[in-house]
Amino acid sequence: MDKIQLAMSAISPCDTSLLALGLAGVLVWLSGLAIYRLYFHPLAKFPGPKIAAVTLWYETYHDVWCRGKYVHRVKEMHEQYGPIVRINPHEIHIDDPDFYHEFYSSSKKLKKYPWYYKVSGVSDVSFGTEDHEAHRQRVSIYRNLFALRSIYAFEPNIKLYIKKLCRSFDDSLTTGAPLNVSHAFRCLTSDTITSYIGLGHGPLLEDADLGKSYRAYARIVTESSVLARHFPFVAYFQYLPSWLVTRLSSRFGILKAHLDRLTQQVNLACDGQIERDDTPHSTMISGIIGNEKHGTTARKAIIEEALILEGGGTDSTGQALEAATFYILNDPKVSSQLREELLQAIPDINNMPTLPKLRELKYLNAVINETLRISSPASSRFPRVNDSVPTVYKGWSVPVGTPISMNIWNTHYNQEIFPEPTQFRPERWLGANSRELEKYLVPFGSGSRMCIGQNLSIAEQVLTLATLFRAYDMSLFETTKNDVVMASSCMISLPGDESPGVRVSVQKALH
Repeated sequence: MDKIQLAMSAISPCDTSLLALGLAGVLVWLSGLAIYRLYFHPLAKFPGPKIAAVTLWYETYHDVWCRGKYVHRVKEMHEQYGPIVRINPHEIHIDDPDFYHEFYSSSKKLKKYPWYYKVSGVSDVSFGTEDHEAHRQRVSIYRNLFALRSIYAFEPNIKLYIKKLCRSFDDSLTTGAPLNVSHAFRCLTSDTITSYIGLGHGPLLEDADLGKSYRAYARIVTESSVLARHFPFVAYFQYLPSWLVTRLSSRFGILKAHLDRLTQQVNLACDGQIERDDTPHSTMISGIIGNEKHGTTARKAIIEEALILEGGGTDSTGQALEAATFYILNDPKVSSQLREELLQAIPDINNMPTLPKLRELKYLNAVINETLRISSPASSRFPRVNDSVPTVYKGWSVPVGTPISMNIWNTHYNQEIFPEPTQFRPERWLGANSRELEKYLVPFGSGSRMCIGQNLSIAEQVLTLATLFRAYDMSLFETTKNDVVMASSCMISLPGDESPGVRVSVQKALH
């Protein structure tokens, strides 16, 4: 106590006055900033909550403290203020499915909003590239890699990984133990994309815990990405020693361990000097090495590119597969109709049709469409910046350079387009207006920045669901809708933190 009194006595009245003056200056500056943003800012005329217009801390609270809940708050804003809303001091959000393709049109050279996308320090890779032309050059390296002809050439490899996955279903049948397909599907999708981009055979389907730790990693990386958006210094954890990161946080330790493993795989692939060619089998690694279009061939950039492709190709597809499994097994009518179609199309389970043939199965593809709609794995808003001309929407003119975003999840749950949007109804994709509906199905985004891996994702979903629901009779085990519905959005949809995932009981093998 005496030491505190001594320290206080050492502060002169002059020091106290300076401190008070400094605090007063900060308050005046903050008050002035709030007044400017509310009344004089170029976006001041747009509707929305005043607190969101004044400070980004409002979004930080909902996305960091409440863990990915701002997507729900934005939806509430639209219900209160209408289809166009100012959701933070700098950004406008629009909720209008008919405007979606117009805004994200490939003909518009829109830039990405760097604050939103550079969440993990990935400025040197395609995902974080702000400029339209630079992005176009970088992704041109992968056009052949993700083209349909390349997917068809890779089909035997996908089937090989699905065959490995089936061992887990066989083990579950033998032991009677339930199988956590949320874990298993992420093993499948991770091993598939890892192999596809040129990093060798993925190890997860051989892992003892069958993806339990990977699913934990996937959740951590998405939540950490949002955290790093609001607090950029978090991204620098990757440069710390693994033992220190683990000591600081077990959650970040899991993330660092996976990053270290991926780094090792990339280094091995690069050191092996994988031969580049122009065939469909050319990989991401061979595409970047020595290619001036990418703009950099630094190992760090290649590692980050691999991390983005692996992450994007794993969790969203795995999430779609787990959601499809739940909704199919949760509705006997859907399960029966799908089984009937598969039995007719695949009389011999040991002789699976090709991917193009399976794509012709109407009900299977209706199930996949409805799954992508109702689960909307990429639930994030996608801000873009038009720095050429103002964006005009229903009498509103959004100034040049303003970030504008729209949300896939809002579009997929629009009640006028999709009646009873929370209900899983594959038949909506089999009606006379199904073609019209398809333009509102945008699970991979739209325009020049849409997901480049959509062909691979659809291929995995078609082949996996056709195989599993033709080969096995299953039922849900202690699984509810809460295990698949979106509780929060951190770039992708996430169920509640308490969800163990989708679990099934494998009851018999079908022949």
